[in-house]
Amino acid sequence: MTRQHPPEISGYKAFQAFTGELLKQNEFTEKFFKKYEIWVFPAINPDGVDLGHWRHNFNGVDLNRDWAYYKQPEIDIITEFIVERAKKNHNRIMLSLDFHSTSQDIYYVYDKSFKSKLKNFSRKWTDIIDQGVYPFKTVLSPEPLGKPYSKTWYYKQFKAESITYEVGDETDRAIIRKKAEIAAVSMMKLLSR
Repeated sequence: MTRQHPPEISGYKAFQAFTGELLKQNEFTEKFFKKYEIWVFPAINPDGVDLGHWRHNFNGVDLNRDWAYYKQPEIDIITEFIVERAKKNHNRIMLSLDFHSTSQDIYYVYDKSFKSKLKNFSRKWTDIIDQGVYPFKTVLSPEPLGKPYSKTWYYKQFKAESITYEVGDETDRAIIRKKAEIAAVSMMKLLSR
């Protein structure tokens, strides 16, 4: 998902390249989509984007601070869709990626006290990405859960791995694209093993 915060364009660019790679027909996508579904939420905050808001929606709320409260219709609709679809189709939610932008490239991951269904996925995945864009380096930042972010919601609901994929505002657009394409392919390879 992306665009919880309207002006985070570099994260949106990464999301576009990542999703584009998933839509290509090749050996990785064929094998991956036999086992997995992807749910894509490309503009969680369309009103905020349209109105040019910095971090909030039409109601003046930062949507990435509402995942524990469901007071905003955008979060309520998305979480309801995910829970209902997962129950209806007996899906096991394994991974959530939330694309954002900030001053530098950072992956916010769970700290070691939390055990997700995908053991060591975030470390393996981010290492592969960084190897593909060396010498460019992304910061890996473990953080505790508890804040009302999407990452906390995915863990509490499903014990799913969840990574906030932050892209630097000034990161070269070619690096953004290359990283995102490597991220998509390596995600498919790691999850298809």
